[in-house]
Parts: sequence; structure tokens; C-alpha cells
Amino acid sequence: MSISIGLGGGSAVADLLLEHHRAYYRPRVEVPPPVPKPPPSPPPTPSARPITAALGPGAAITQVL
Repeated sequence: MSISIGLGGGSAVADLLLEHHRAYYRPRVEVPPPVPKPPPSPPPTPSARPITAALGPGAAITQVL
């Protein structure tokens, strides 16, 4: 970025602007854009049959033991 004053001579306003620019200008650090959040997943659809029905009668006992 460059500021050029086309007045030839330095007016008071131009001098103030340039002084302010030199005193406060710092190079901008490139910040990567924030990563967009993924869309919320749809709620899980209930299965047609309960999960316990898919297990055998002795499955719960073997898991506990």
C-alpha cells in the first residue's frame, strides 16, 4: 500500500496524514479464514425394530459375565 500526495508541496494536512500513517501503520498479518462448521447432522432415525430384539436371549448374560 502506498499513499502518494499529488500536491507537490507538503500541506499541513498531508504532513499529518503521512506522520500518522508512518507512526501507526503495521503490516497486516494474513489470518486464515475461519473454517465453516459442518451442518448439523440430522437426528438419528429410530430403527424399525428395537436393538434388544436383535440380541439373543443369552447375550446380555454373557456381556455381564
